Formats: sequence, C-alpha cells, structure tokens
Amino acid sequence: MKRSLLGLLVALGCSEAPTAVDTGVGGDVGVGQDAGVGQDAGVRADAGNARDAGNGDVFDGGEPDRDGGELDLGPAPRDELAGRADFPMVAPEARALSVAGDTVVDAITGRTWERRDSGTALTWADAEARCSALPGASDWRLPSRVELASILDATRSPTLDTAVFAETPAEYFWTASLAVDGTDRAYAIYFGQGETVLAQRSLAGAFVRCVRGERGSLRERRIDDDWLVDDDLGLAVALAPDPATTRADAAARCAERDARLPTLYELHAWVAEGARPALPELVGLPEGPVWSSTERDFGEILAWTLDFTEGTSDLSGTGQRLPALCVRDG
Repeated sequence: MKRSLLGLLVALGCSEAPTAVDTGVGGDVGVGQDAGVGQDAGVRADAGNARDAGNGDVFDGGEPDRDGGELDLGPAPRDELAGRADFPMVAPEARALSVAGDTVVDAITGRTWERRDSGTALTWADAEARCSALPGASDWRLPSRVELASILDATRSPTLDTAVFAETPAEYFWTASLAVDGTDRAYAIYFGQGETVLAQRSLAGAFVRCVRGERGSLRERRIDDDWLVDDDLGLAVALAPDPATTRADAAARCAERDARLPTLYELHAWVAEGARPALPELVGLPEGPVWSSTERDFGEILAWTLDFTEGTSDLSGTGQRLPALCVRDG
C-alpha cells in the first residue's frame, strides 16, 4: 500500500508542494521497503520541517471535508488514563519482552501484546472492533498512545524489537488516544521511522496491534521545589523549561542542574492528552518541539523531539535551536 507524496498533500489539504520533500518521511509516505530507512529516509535535508506534516491528516485514501474541516463522526469516548503511564518508560535496551505463543509479554509494563499485527490497514473504528473480537480473552483493546510508545524503538527501522514482534511492517499503527480538539483524529505511531502523529479516524490508514493488561491507578503529580514529580514514572521534570538552544548546549545546561535531557519515551509519558498545551503544569512552556536525548543515525545524527502543543513527535537536526525540559530520576 504505497502512499504517494500527492496523497499526503491531499490529505493534509496542502495546495503547494515545495516543502513536501522535507517532511521527514521520504517521497513515499508511510510504507514501502525504503520508508524511513537510511539514505532513503528523506529526512536529512531539512528534518525540522517534518513536524509540519505530523499535525495533519497523514493518510491518503480519502479527503477531509473542505467545508467543515475533518469529517464529523460525532464525539468519541475519551479515556482519562490514556495520556499517562502507570509504569516506567524505559529505553529499548532495558525492556523485558518475551514471546509466549502468539503473544509478547512485557514484564515492566505488565502488558500482553499480539505478536503479529492486523496485516492490513483499517479505520480507527474497525481497528477497535478487531481488538474487541480477538479470541482467547475478553480484554483485548486498542493500546493507548503511551502504551504503544512503550514498545517503540525510534533508533532503528522497523522501529521495534523484530525478534519478538514478528514481521512488523513499516506502517502507521492506531492508538486509542484521541485528539483533544473534538475533531475526528486519533494518535498513530509510524513504525517505519518512529514519529507520532494525529490522523483522521475515518481513513483506513493504519494497522493495529492489540494489547491486554489492566491499567493501574495513577498518583497525583506533585511539586517538589522547582520540580514536577511523577511517582509512577519515577521521574521529575524542571518546572522552568530551558530556553531555545542547540541540543548539545541543552544537554550541558541540564547537566549543570544535575539533570539530563529526557528520552523520547520519557517525553511521551509526560503528555496530558486532555490538555493544551499537553503539559499544563509547566507555566511558560513554549509552543513547538522540545529536545530529547534519543537519536537516529542516517549518516547524519538527528534527534527526536516532542511537541507539547499536540503531543506529536518528529526528527530535528541537532544544530537547530529548540527549548528543552530537563529531567532527573527519583
């Protein structure tokens, strides 16, 4: 299922194409054996423009309603726990995934995953129905955005552990997490390169990997001096964001505070999907992306960023000037 550049532009509602080659997902968006991999990724020239594509409707195969914005399917139920993790968001090398028959068990998150995905792209509603109808247990469901990010490995392609998740395509995958603005959009993660986007639920544009596991109760985040502490994550973030600077300078400034840059996975866990901006406790959080410590090597080192305006993520050149959120463990 090749997604053409024209299809992306139509879905985004764009009328001009000059910057489309710099969207960070290559000439064929979303699929194809070269999507998001090495020299064919198309991200090196201007990776910073990639985030512009991430906030739109990234699937082709349909068009938005030109009079009313996105297609109106009516309000979708909101999952109040969807935006937060009741588990630590560890880096890929620290995960504890094991194969158990047709499933993969995560000993850290307590989740059980389908080992194989849907095998075809579905609408959001069809993806949800597929999970509900899976045999063997009654609690299969669509994963939340942060749950799906917990198996993401944004340093490789496909962007997850293929030793345990067999035959995963370089495709978008649906989550249960919905846009806060009331439009017909849900979060999806692209497992060809790793970015998180908001996409129209009405389009059959993403695969699904269902999950099981009870989500635990969440403790209130608390303020400790100049830090916002999340005891479920075992992590604290500085209440005052660092001003825009290069990624190297941002890392050095965090180190001066006995802190560090967060990983992409840790940034995912701070997103409050029911709020705009998506980290409302931080007064003065600037619009746009912030740095993470997670890198991608395309012959040129690019860094992952997360935009708390909508909770989407993308790649950026490390020489760009972006703000940072310093974190510390504990």
